[in-house]
Amino acid sequence: MPTRKKGNGEKAAGITFSAAEIQTTKRVLKKVRQAGGFWPDELWPDAYATDSKWATELVIVRVIGSVQYILLAVYQDEIKKFRGKWHIPGGHGKVGDKSFRDACWRIASREIEKGVNILGVIGLPYFWKKGEHPYGRPLSIFTRCHMNADPVVGEYLRWFPLTKLPQNMVGVHRRFINENMEEITST
Repeated sequence: MPTRKKGNGEKAAGITFSAAEIQTTKRVLKKVRQAGGFWPDELWPDAYATDSKWATELVIVRVIGSVQYILLAVYQDEIKKFRGKWHIPGGHGKVGDKSFRDACWRIASREIEKGVNILGVIGLPYFWKKGEHPYGRPLSIFTRCHMNADPVVGEYLRWFPLTKLPQNMVGVHRRFINENMEEITST
């Protein structure tokens, strides 16, 4: 087996990997691929922080009377920094997603229990700044969607007027809404 030259990451960080570390990592990555890209819960934070992941954020807006509302959900997953805060429903892409549309459909089914149709992307994808996300710097693609059916709103899923967002909200999502209000509200 030919020896691999040091990559840019190794040069920049000044690190090397032993043959045993490389073999162990290969075995773990093979298992992750066999599991459809799913990492064990114990490894998820480290895996996420190692490489930038992409996520789609589902921007769903409706007009009632003359007021525009956005659908927000309470974050309930593994990131403690965001848990209990309102956020734009979304999630990261997975190896098993056949397309961006499939990823959006899967995420919508999980987050709002309804399917969506993609209407387009709002602005440029957002590359989170250092410190904004506990697991590194994901890339968020804010995706305007139309729902195929009305969601069941309640304690964890609610429509909010775009001009009266909740105080307890993921900061990056609040900033995105405020900075892209014109594009979000155009129909």
